[in-house]
Amino acid sequence: MERILVEQNPWWENTSAIEQDKHIMDYQNAKVKFPLPAFIAQKGIYIIRGPRQVGKTTLLKTIIRETLKSENPRSVFYFSADSGYPLEQAIREYLDFAGNQKKMMFIDEVTQDDRWSTKIKYLVDTGKIAEKDLLIATGSSSIDLKAGAERLPGRYIEGNEYLFYPYSFRDVSDVDIPRCGISDFDYKTAETVYLNEKLRVGFVQYIKNGGLPGVWNIERELAKERYARWIEGVLSKHKRSTIYARELLAKLGEKTVFDFLGLAKETSIGSHHTVEEYLSFFEAGMIGKLVYNYSLAINGPDPKKEKKFVFLDPFLSEIFYSKREESLIVEDIVGSHLLRISDRLYFYRDKKGEIDFLCEIAGKLIPIEVKWQNTVSESDAIHMKKFGGGILITKDKLAKYGNVIAVPAFVFLALTGVTMAKRRVL
Repeated sequence: MERILVEQNPWWENTSAIEQDKHIMDYQNAKVKFPLPAFIAQKGIYIIRGPRQVGKTTLLKTIIRETLKSENPRSVFYFSADSGYPLEQAIREYLDFAGNQKKMMFIDEVTQDDRWSTKIKYLVDTGKIAEKDLLIATGSSSIDLKAGAERLPGRYIEGNEYLFYPYSFRDVSDVDIPRCGISDFDYKTAETVYLNEKLRVGFVQYIKNGGLPGVWNIERELAKERYARWIEGVLSKHKRSTIYARELLAKLGEKTVFDFLGLAKETSIGSHHTVEEYLSFFEAGMIGKLVYNYSLAINGPDPKKEKKFVFLDPFLSEIFYSKREESLIVEDIVGSHLLRISDRLYFYRDKKGEIDFLCEIAGKLIPIEVKWQNTVSESDAIHMKKFGGGILITKDKLAKYGNVIAVPAFVFLALTGVTMAKRRVL
C-alpha cells in the first residue's frame, strides 16, 4: 500500500485520528459554522457537486467520522484526487487491501481525473466495486462531474446525484421550525416567524454574504480572490476566455431579462451562439441558472423569448459586478432558493406585466413575485390572478389578498429553504 494512501486514511492505524483531521478541526473551530446537510447512504454510487469551498470535503469527513463509530476502519477509504496520485491505481490498491468486506469509498475532487467515470465504470462492470459497496464522489468542476455521471447509467447511480448549493438562508440562520412547501404555504407559522427579530437582522447579512461559508469566515477581499481564482481556473481548463466571461457576468448582474443577441451586441463577444455557449457553461459550473419565459400558448417555456439568469449566490455575482441593486440581489436569492425545491422554474411576461417566477410543483404553476420596496399593496399581486393566486415576496409586509399571500423574504426563505437537493433529470 502506497504511503500517500495510508496518510489519507490515518484511521486504519488509529481510529481516533479522524478527530485531528484538518477539515474536522477547521469546521469545529470556525467563527461562523453552518449545519452540514443531512446525507445518509448505505450502498451505490453517489455524486455530490457544488461550488468550491461550500463544504463538500467537510461533509465527507463528517460522514467518515460517524461511520468509524460502527464500522471496521479498514472498510472506510478516503482519497483526494487532487493529490496527484492516479485515481484508478488508488482505488485498485484499496480494493485489494480491503478484500471481500463491504467497502465505503469517498473520492474527493474526482474530476481532477478527466477519465474518472470511465475508470469507475470499468471497476463496476468487472465486479471490483460490488452492488453492496458505497462510493461517494465529489467535485467542484461541476461540468466534468455532470458529464461523467451521465456516463454511469445503470450502475447503482439512479436517483443518487445531489447538488450542494450555497447554504440556504434557513440553514445559515439554523432555525428550528418545521419546513413548509410552496403549494401549501403555512400562513400561521409565517405569522410567528414574522416576529423573529433575529431572522430579520440575519437576512440583511445574508443579502451581503450569501451562503458560501468562506465568505463568513475570512477577510472579504481574500474570499473574492479565492472564488474568482476558482472560476478562472475552470474557465482555463475548458479553454474559455476570462475576458468574455467577466463581460457577460457583469452584464448579467445589471439586467432583469435579456436575449442572446442583445448580450452579444453589448459585449465584445459579437456572436449570440458564443453567448449561449458561455451561459450554458455558467449553468454547468453552478454559478447561475438560466430561467426561461413561460408561454401560455404552448404550455411550456419558449426558448425564443427573453431569458433571465439567476445567480446561485449573491457573493458570486459581486465578484464580477459590485454595484448591483439590492432588489436584483434579493430576486436572485429567491430564485436560487426556488430552484432547489421546484420541479421546474420559469418566469412570465406579457404586454400587461411580468411575474418574476413561475414555480412548478407536481404539475401546478405557482406564481412568485418579488416586490423589494417599502410600500406593497394588493395591486402588486393583480397579475397573479390568471394563475389562480400565488406568493408575493416583500420587504416587510405580511398579509393576505384573497388567494395571494404577501410574505417578507426572510420569512418565506426561513420556512422553505434547503441547501442540498437531488439533481432532477430532464
